[in-house]
Amino acid sequence: MKKRYNGDNVWKGGDGMPMREYVCAARGRARWALPAMLGCVLLTVALWALPTQIEVSYRPIWFFFSLTSLTCAMLIGSRYCLCRYVYRLVATEDGGFDFVVDEVRRLRTICVCRIETEAILDIAREDKRSRTRPTYDWSLGARGAYLLTLTDGEQTVTARFAPDRTMAAMIAYGISNVNF
Repeated sequence: MKKRYNGDNVWKGGDGMPMREYVCAARGRARWALPAMLGCVLLTVALWALPTQIEVSYRPIWFFFSLTSLTCAMLIGSRYCLCRYVYRLVATEDGGFDFVVDEVRRLRTICVCRIETEAILDIAREDKRSRTRPTYDWSLGARGAYLLTLTDGEQTVTARFAPDRTMAAMIAYGISNVNF
C-alpha cells in the first residue's frame, strides 16, 4: 500500500483512507538485548568446548547448560531483536478511527489489537511511581512509554505502548473529540 503525506500529520493510504503510522523501535531498556544474546552465545560455546578440551566429570550436565544458554539466546533474540510493533490510527467507513497494533516478526505481521477510539478511556505518560501494572505490553521495554486505559464494555484493561508524541496527541485528541 503506497502512502502519501498530506502535510497535516495524516498519511493517506492507497485507498485514500487517512491514517497515521509509527514503528516502535527497540530503545531504552531493550538495548541490553543484543549484548545479552551475544553473551549467551559465547557462554554456550565455552560450555560446549570446555568438556571436549579437558577431562571433566559429568559431561552431559555441561552440555545441558550449554543448550540452556543457547535457548536463552534464541528467546532474547526472538523477543527483542526480531520483533517490533507498528501502531496505526486508521479511518473506518463510518467516519471514526480505529487504533491498530500490529506485531511484525521478520516477514510475518499479526494484528494484536484493533479497537475503536470510543473504547479508549485515558492515555497518560508512564512514570516510575506508577502502581498500575499493564495487562498488555506493546512497548519492547522502551522508556517514556504511555499507559492506555481501554474498555470492552465489561472490564477495563491497561496497555503499555511507546508511540511518538504526535501519535499520543492524536489519540488524546481522539478521546476528547471522537471524530477527530
